Amino acid sequence: MHRNIPFIIAFMAILVLLILLGLGYHDLHNAISAAARAKTAPDLSGVVNMLKASAWCGFIGAAAIWWVFARDVYRTTGVLRGPAR
Repeated sequence: MHRNIPFIIAFMAILVLLILLGLGYHDLHNAISAAARAKTAPDLSGVVNMLKASAWCGFIGAAAIWWVFARDVYRTTGVLRGPAR
């Protein structure tokens, strides 16, 4: 069975990105609503951590897809083989 590890990494990172992004914005809405009712400053530390993790997953997913692209382009063009003899 052929497994393309960079694509597995990319799609898992995108899945985690979407989950953390949704949870982060949901938690942001709850924190702001609770702070508005209590008339205090909202505690956004959990929200910020989820959104930071979501951003890192985006970078990991983009890097994995870029790796697949670069590998195929270099393989097709022969850039990494060096000068022709």
